[in-house]
Amino acid sequence: MKSRIKELLKERAMTMSDLASIIGTTQTSISRMLGENGNPTYDTLMKVAEAFGVEIQELFVNDKNTIICPKCGAKFELKED
Repeated sequence: MKSRIKELLKERAMTMSDLASIIGTTQTSISRMLGENGNPTYDTLMKVAEAFGVEIQELFVNDKNTIICPKCGAKFELKED
């Protein structure tokens, strides 16, 4: 499942360093977590969700009918005619 953390950072005008400070870790740890092989713990995900003010499930993309623009983060919903 793909993480929405980068999108949430952009929406809230936060940096990885900002998030790291809020949850009590390093920017390097955040960068690793967001990497292709990132595997954050449940506790870390809970802290991240709390920092963004969202439920933990909102940290992940699971809607196959939504495309997220990689430049601006805008969401586009695919609909059938």
